[in-house]
Amino acid sequence: PNPSGGDAKLSYTLKNAGNVRITLYEANGRLMDEIVNETKPAGTYTLNLNNQELPNGIYFVRVETPEGSATKTMTIVR
Repeated sequence: PNPSGGDAKLSYTLKNAGNVRITLYEANGRLMDEIVNETKPAGTYTLNLNNQELPNGIYFVRVETPEGSATKTMTIVR
């Protein structure tokens, strides 16, 4: 959920097998973490993002697959 104060869930679906890269950026564009960078078979996936270590603020989660990419905003509030 957004805003998040603990764990956040990210779901994505691959129609075909391919490399998935999921990255986390601060609001200023600095790369914080590369969460996933691996080849996955076709299917639906749910990833738990533990954000306990991150300070309050706005972050961007970017998902890149062979089928396209998407960027979502994640706000951390405690």
